[in-house]
Amino acid sequence: MANERKTPAAGGAGTAGHGGTVAQPPFLRGRVQGAGLLPSAWWRGLEEVREMADRWAGDLGREAFWWVPGPAMNPIGGLLRHIAGSSLRLLCYAVGEPIPDELRARAREELKPSPEVEPAQVLRQFHEEMARVQERIRGLSDADLAAQRVVGRQQVPAEAAFILHHLVEHAQHHMGQVIVLRKLWNATHM
Repeated sequence: MANERKTPAAGGAGTAGHGGTVAQPPFLRGRVQGAGLLPSAWWRGLEEVREMADRWAGDLGREAFWWVPGPAMNPIGGLLRHIAGSSLRLLCYAVGEPIPDELRARAREELKPSPEVEPAQVLRQFHEEMARVQERIRGLSDADLAAQRVVGRQQVPAEAAFILHHLVEHAQHHMGQVIVLRKLWNATHM
C-alpha cells in the first residue's frame, strides 16, 4: 500500500514493536477523496485523533479508563466523551445549525468519571461521532468555509473555517492530555 512503511509499532502500553508494517501518519496520507484542501487537512487531523484514541486508550480496563490522578483533572474516558461532544457542537456552529438540546446538556456531564460505563462503549461512541464530524467536514465547499457564523451564547461572529480549525486543535489538545494520563497510569500502576 502507498500509505504504509516498515517501522517498529509502538503500543500505548509502551511495548516494543514487532517490526511490522504500519500506516503512514495521517498528515502524510494526502487529500481525502471528494474533499478540498482544508477539509482534507482537518479530516486527517481528526483521523490522527481517532488513531491515538485507539493506541493510548483502546486496551485500558475500567479502572485505568476512569482514573483521576488528582484534583481538577479528568479521566481518559471523560476526555474522549468531551472531544467527541465538543467536536459535534463546534461542527454545528461551523455549518450554521442549532446545537440539539441533548448535545448541549451532555456537555455538563462529559468529563465526569463514569466507572460503571465500559471503555469499549465510550470508544465506540467516540468513533461513531468523530466519523460523523469527519464526513460532514469532507463535503464542505470553499463557500461553506467562508460563511459567516456565530459562536456561543454571545453569538460571536466567525468564519466557518476558523471554527473548524479550532475544532481540530481542540481535539488534538485533549488527545495530548489522554496520552499524558496514559503515561502517568503506566508509570504509577505497572
